[in-house]
Parts: sequence; C-alpha cells; structure tokens
Amino acid sequence: MKRLKNNQRIIHRHADDRSRGEEKCQIQDWLDKAEGIERDIDSIKKEIEQRKMNMNPWLAKHYLSYKLGKMAQDKLNEMIEHNAKIPLDQEELSSSCNGNLLMEFPLTASENEVCSHERMQTILNYVEDDQNPKIGIYGMGGIGKTTLVRHVQERVQRFDPIIFATVSKEPNLQVIQNNIARALDISLPAESTSEEIAVRIYIQLKHRKYLLILDDVWGELDLTQLGIPDPTNGNGCKIILTTRSLHVCNSMQTGVQIKIEPLTKSEAWDLLRKKAGDVILKDSIQPIAEETIEECGGLPLAIVTLGGALRNKSTTGPWNEALRELRLSSGETVGMELAVFQSLKFSYDYLKGVDVKKLFLYCCLFPEDCDIDIRSLKDICYFDRVLNYVSSHCQPHSRIDEIIEKLKELSLLESGFVDNYYVKMHDLVREMALWITSEGEGPRFYVKAGVGLTEVPEDEVDWEEVEIISLMMNDLQTLPDEPKGTKVRMLLLGQNSGLRSIPCSFFVHMDGMQVLDLSDTAISSLPPSVSLLNTLFDGNNLKFLDCKLICT
Repeated sequence: MKRLKNNQRIIHRHADDRSRGEEKCQIQDWLDKAEGIERDIDSIKKEIEQRKMNMNPWLAKHYLSYKLGKMAQDKLNEMIEHNAKIPLDQEELSSSCNGNLLMEFPLTASENEVCSHERMQTILNYVEDDQNPKIGIYGMGGIGKTTLVRHVQERVQRFDPIIFATVSKEPNLQVIQNNIARALDISLPAESTSEEIAVRIYIQLKHRKYLLILDDVWGELDLTQLGIPDPTNGNGCKIILTTRSLHVCNSMQTGVQIKIEPLTKSEAWDLLRKKAGDVILKDSIQPIAEETIEECGGLPLAIVTLGGALRNKSTTGPWNEALRELRLSSGETVGMELAVFQSLKFSYDYLKGVDVKKLFLYCCLFPEDCDIDIRSLKDICYFDRVLNYVSSHCQPHSRIDEIIEKLKELSLLESGFVDNYYVKMHDLVREMALWITSEGEGPRFYVKAGVGLTEVPEDEVDWEEVEIISLMMNDLQTLPDEPKGTKVRMLLLGQNSGLRSIPCSFFVHMDGMQVLDLSDTAISSLPPSVSLLNTLFDGNNLKFLDCKLICT
C-alpha cells in the first residue's frame, strides 16, 4: 500500500504537465484503478475486523477466515501488478523519487534481509532480454533468494500477468495450481480436478506474455501438469525459479543459472548493526561481533535472527554465548547451513518463558510457507493451556499478541499478507522448529500439514511417542483403525474436506486426548470409542475446535 500511495502522489504531480489528451487519459485511468484497489483493501480489512468481533471468542470460523484471506491475497496481488503498469517511464519515475521508490514495497521474506542492487540488476537484465526463457536462481538456504525475486517482481513491467507461486519441499500440485488460478482471476468449482485446473490455466496463458516466479523449488516440476505453456524466445514468456540446488536448475532446463553469493563483510556488518544496534561499536563488543559475522558466513537469515536476539545487549556475556553456540556442530543433522541453524537455535534458546517457546513451536503445525491465521494459533494455545489466564481472543493487548510481536522482532516470525491477522514462518525457521519437536527437547510433534496426503503414513508416525499430530489441510479420505496413541494429546485434522468418518476403535488408546480439531471436514458423528476418553465430558480438558458433532 505504501508504494501504491507514493506512486499516486508522483503521478498526480505529473498529470498537469502532460499536454496530450491520450496520456492524460492513461494517467487518469491508472489513478482511478489505484483508488479502487485502495478502497477494496480497506473494505477487506474492515470486513475481517467485523467478522473477528462477531465471532464466538473460542471457536474461530476457519472457513470464513480462509475465504477472507484469499480475497485479501488476491487484492494484494492485483496491487502489485497495477504498480508494475505505472504510466511513467523509468527516467521520469526515478527523477521523481530519487531512485528509491521502487525499493519501497512489502515483502513476504524478512524485510531485514539485504538485497544487493548489483545482484538484482543482473537478474533484471536476464528477465528483460529476449533470450533465456527459463532463469534459475540458486544458493544456500537463508541467503535471500526470495527477497531478490520479490524485488524483481516489483520492478519488471513488460509482462502480463506476473505470477508468484511458492512450491516448497513437499509440493502439493493442486495448491500451486490454485494459487496460479487465483492470480489469473479464474473461478474454480469446488470439486475441480488437477487436470481441469491445468486446462483452465493453459487457456488463460497460451496467448499472453507471462512471467511466472516459482519460489523454493526442491525437485523437477512438470510445468505441463500445472497447465503452464512452454516459455520460448518466440512468445516472450519467462519463468524464474529459486532453489538451493544447481541440480534442480539443470533438471528444469534453465538457460541461465545465477548463484547468489553470501554477503560481503561490509554488507554483513551493516546488517548486524541494523538488527543489533550501535552496541556493536563498543570496544568490548566489536571484536566479538566481528567473529560472529565470520561464523554467520554472510547468510542474511543467520545475521538477522542473531542480531535480533542480541539487540542492545551491551555486555560481553550474551555475545560470547552466541559465538560459542555458532561454533557447535549439531546443526548438520537438520540439513541446512550450520551457521543458519546455530543462529536460529540460539535465538530460540534465548526466548524467555515456556509460553513464548510453545507458541513459537506451534507455528510449525501449519503448512510450510502458509499464512497462519493468528486466531487459529490462539485457539491452539488457549485449548492447550499455553496461557491459562487468557480469557478472550478479543483482548487487544493479550499476552499472545505480545509474544507474536516479540517473535517478529527477533525475525523468528514475519508479518503475513494482512498484518495483525496473519503471520508467516520462514521455511528454514520452520525446519529448525520441526527439528526441536522431533529430535530436540520438548513435546514430540508429527507434522504433515498441507502436503496432499490421502491417508496417514502409518509407517512414519510413532504413535506411542508422539504427543501432537498435525495433518491439517490435506486430502485425507481415511484414518487408521486403532492407533496406539497413548501419549497423543492434540490431533489437528482440520480442512480435510474429504474425510467423512472416524473408525470405530480410533480413540481406544487415546485417553490423554485434550484437543481435537475436525473443522471443515465432512465428519458428522463421533465413533463409540470416543466414550473411552477420560477427558471427553470434562469441559476443562477436551476441546473440539469449530465442530458440531453427534456422539453415537
């Protein structure tokens, strides 16, 4: 919104200088559309606020928030595309804003990451040329690839449409298709198959000069299955993909592969100073901070999380502790860069309070790269007694809101597409949280959320050890007959619309169950074994999230 408003002010100043009627009409059309987008976004924000006030304070209406969330995301995508069609040439735009305007826009990646102008210009040159229809951008996790392509998305102008889609480590083909379809304003029937969606996408794109940005690609992706026409030099279309692996670039047959290198010492120092404050200039702190920079290996995510945890720490103790942690080697078990893992783990260990750590870990129960509805997060925290004294989700300055803001300050969470209503978790931060809940201290989690499962992979689930299971937002059709979930106290099955029944003996070994989410499933009744749950009829224990069920 900030960039849209800035552009409106600049164009208003130019409007009176234009003598030709056609140019004035183009400018006025752009301004009218911009004002309409601004009104629509304000309207969506008001509607979200109204729905929030009218809801039952305990039972969040997930379906409504999901619908509103999609509306907001679609409108923000429209805003991004409209900014790219600003009716001024680059020279006029640059002179009006001293070259800074194009850098002022919201990012889903951490806004504290450094985006090198030189790196971005290199990518832009390849995007704007008439060659290289597929561009691969690769580099280690946490180095700022997503930030770079978000900047590119904002600056290019000659494509229509411009589509951004996150693929993730365990890609769900239909989720990716739905995101592309929304960007194209394609209305899909509820029961559309992947093949049907692919056809609709193909028809929309086959005669258009599109730019498709595929972020966080882990393996070869079949573009035909998605419905994407081949980009060629002839049709002028382009695909940009980001990945951690050059092998993925080669398997996707990219014509250009651009490696994103770590930050220089100077860039890394500036970023640490921005996050940690001028305290790093103190004689006692500076040498330790310089060693810390070396250990971070020029990785922006490592620097911003560490800097956030050490912000304004003016004694050497915390800095020496951080340096010790960075020099440990346990991060190799996570499959990410050691410096990133150690900085993230240090930031987690530095969190004060069991409630803060629990809320952070509960964010990994949601799908990767998902915008997390804060009200859904509050439901889980409340019903799992993270904060016993939180009595209403409507408290404007509740402890949970304070914790979320603290985690955002530390770069362990990011703002979602509607600030104060949604948050996001960087995929590497999520990997660290999943490692803690599977290999480290604390309760054991099993999380396979939003990965397209049609059945529970029983050989992967250690039912006798796991305490919290999240299988939300999948395509589950069945559940195991009689799992021995003796320690399971939370089971999240929400948004599995094809799940119609629960096996008769499903709850026989789950007498510790405290939280059960069956929201947005087709389940209409509970099986007889539910009567064996000791906590079922104790209102202070077992909680059903947003479901009206009949006990048979």
